[in-house]
Amino acid sequence: MNLVDLLRKNPQFHRTGKGEPISDGLGKDTLVYIAEKITDGARTLETGAGHSTVLLASLGACHICVAPESEEVDRIKAFCRDHSVPLDKVQFILQKSEMALPMLKSDPLDLVLIDGNHAFPAPFIDWYYTADKIRVGGLLIIDDTEIWTARILRNFLLSEPEWRLDREFSHRACSFIKVKDGGHLKGW
Repeated sequence: MNLVDLLRKNPQFHRTGKGEPISDGLGKDTLVYIAEKITDGARTLETGAGHSTVLLASLGACHICVAPESEEVDRIKAFCRDHSVPLDKVQFILQKSEMALPMLKSDPLDLVLIDGNHAFPAPFIDWYYTADKIRVGGLLIIDDTEIWTARILRNFLLSEPEWRLDREFSHRACSFIKVKDGGHLKGW
């Protein structure tokens, strides 16, 4: 499945508070960016799940998806199965990111997508436990920067010399490139 097909089908993996299906994923421009940057075998991680999970699987990424909602993950797996998207390189961790990420062992990552829990301090925890796993030259995407927690993380990284803003997306997201190691453990 390519990105055009995914966008056309627009699967509804998420649910409203009333249980109604919705499509509440990354914007098209952010998904296009991921499709341009990620190649077969790239090492990726996301907090949250959705269209990005399907896209990264279809691109052949060695992908870690940290998402606590088993029914949502089941819907993603069924969609992938029904549309011949291989999941053999995808590892689903059915836990809240603040529980899973501190224990996670991984090779250096080419991309981290923070798009899970947006309540304070979850985006910061996701960044804290993944920042040192991103290789220099790797990418960090923060979604939903219209929400104050994601926006503060974005603004913080703008002032950090270890990170360079690569792109702002119209659908309330941004991408940073890690330009050097060492940033997130500074004491001052």
